[in-house]
Amino acid sequence: MNHRQLSLLLVLVFSSCAGPRIGETSTTAVETDAALGDRMDAAARGALREIRAAGFSVAVVRHGQPVLAKGYGYADLAERVPASASTIYRLASITKQFTAAAILHLAEEGKLSLEDRISEYLPDYPTAGRLITIRNLLSHTSGLSDVAVIPILEEAGGVGYARNQIIDLVASQPLDFEPGTGHSYSNVGFMIAGMVIERVTGTTYADYLTSEVLKPLGLDQTSFCPDEQPAADRWAHGYDPQHGNWPRALRLGRAPALVDPAPINMDVVSAAGGLCSTVTDLARWPGLLRSFLDAASVREMSEPTVLADGTKVPYGLGLQIREFGAHPALSHGGVVNGFISVVADFPEDDLTVAMLVNGRLLNLELGVQLVDRVLGAVFDEPKSHWSDPLEAPVPRT
Repeated sequence: MNHRQLSLLLVLVFSSCAGPRIGETSTTAVETDAALGDRMDAAARGALREIRAAGFSVAVVRHGQPVLAKGYGYADLAERVPASASTIYRLASITKQFTAAAILHLAEEGKLSLEDRISEYLPDYPTAGRLITIRNLLSHTSGLSDVAVIPILEEAGGVGYARNQIIDLVASQPLDFEPGTGHSYSNVGFMIAGMVIERVTGTTYADYLTSEVLKPLGLDQTSFCPDEQPAADRWAHGYDPQHGNWPRALRLGRAPALVDPAPINMDVVSAAGGLCSTVTDLARWPGLLRSFLDAASVREMSEPTVLADGTKVPYGLGLQIREFGAHPALSHGGVVNGFISVVADFPEDDLTVAMLVNGRLLNLELGVQLVDRVLGAVFDEPKSHWSDPLEAPVPRT
């Protein structure tokens, strides 16, 4: 057992005695609304005690100005590093918003069309004569299924595989439905969207996104994640619950042990879930997106997808359409090894909330409870609920 493992073990053994750090008080914190800060602190105390997260950070932007940005619990349990407003987390599937925005930006420049067939850019992809468009990829209406690669993505984060191998494996399977006739969440669809970006621009997805989206918008705390989290105070260490012991731990009233998550091959998850950021950058993103794209493109991202039979699906292009209580939201969530994430933009309230957590929780219900607590504090509506669950926990990219 090395020093880090021993330190983590001692933290886990004595955490019930020492208790988590509740609030972050460094110079990175923002709190211009005292009442909101008090409500969020109370929500965090309950979350850390009952939901058993290692730590999380949250930021709120109202009328274009940050009114809250704080961290709770720990970014690193072994080193006792508190989570803060500047802690860097994996964004997981929130990356899909950035991928969709990049595609729409290329469309505005006339370099592609959402109605283009993917075979125009990836002629070797076996579509079996089906017309799969770029729009299908961004709206999860392509019929491409993740089922064949769930074990690869879930158990080892794509480590040991190349992105082309993952895509070839999916291509060898039949479509779940004819493109445009159904809706099924597809990480591979967004991986392919990233490959389209690469083919059109002649550069890597990460380099294009950095130079054409992130840097121009001043999102200097947002970047393509490294395969391994750096051992630095600003980087959150991810945790997974040790599933073999948690049922017994809960019966005994103890916190389940937290363990290091499986590694991730970021080149595989790429455009489907490869970005890292802070809550302060993430809470600014929806407002910046509206300035980055034309109004017509923003509407395309934000409107429900209409299937061939006229059915409306509450997902646009990289944006989920939800609500908290009576507050309509454009959002996205993410789950990946060691992390969960949520960004929710409430246009009618001119308000955005970002939350990043350095730990997968025991189940999806706990994730929804955490979102309810945070949004309940933001709106001072403790009895309201997030209308839909967080993103499905598998394939977690």
